[in-house]
Amino acid sequence: MSQQAINILDPNLAQSHPTLYNWTQGMRQAGYSNDQIQVYFQQQMAQQQQAQQAQQVNQVNAAQAHQQQQIQAQQAAAAQAQAAQQNQHRMAAAQQPNQPNPQTAHHQQAQIQAQQQQHANQQPPQQQGYQNEQQQQQAKLQMARNIVNAYSGRVTLQQVLDMDFQRVQNLHAEIIQRLNQTQQHGQPQQGGQQPQQQQQSFSSNYASNS
Repeated sequence: MSQQAINILDPNLAQSHPTLYNWTQGMRQAGYSNDQIQVYFQQQMAQQQQAQQAQQVNQVNAAQAHQQQQIQAQQAAAAQAQAAQQNQHRMAAAQQPNQPNPQTAHHQQAQIQAQQQQHANQQPPQQQGYQNEQQQQQAKLQMARNIVNAYSGRVTLQQVLDMDFQRVQNLHAEIIQRLNQTQQHGQPQQGGQQPQQQQQSFSSNYASNS
């Protein structure tokens, strides 16, 4: 039974609520009428109820604030623990700088071996082209010397080198073929006529190349 439901004018108030009965008697002695006493009592009860409700709200807010503080404290503690663990890992890694990761080391070694194998099996196109050109120049120089020896007095080494590689190669092959024919037949007169034929062949070839 709430205090607002109490009948302040109840004849049995002295037995049910002795404290209120004494307060009512005091109000009457002060000159308040029954209606005034009842209105005043209801106002006080309403104010008391509002105060109780406000107190309950404050308690709820305080409990929620306390719970929020606990959650924040737990989060802060977890963050500190994580930071401490990360610092321990960094310190451990700094104390052992000469111990690489086995997987990383194996991967790097495999890459180096693959690069070495690739370099051994296949050279860059630029280097291959340079080596082929160098070998061609050496072969051309050697064939040019043989041609100058075969056409002695008729051509210089520079004149032969000024020809393209294919022309030099054809002339050199022609000289080799004629020398082989001379050795097979063994005829002196043909051998005596060989320089003149070579000179004529070179003159015609050099003229066509120029």
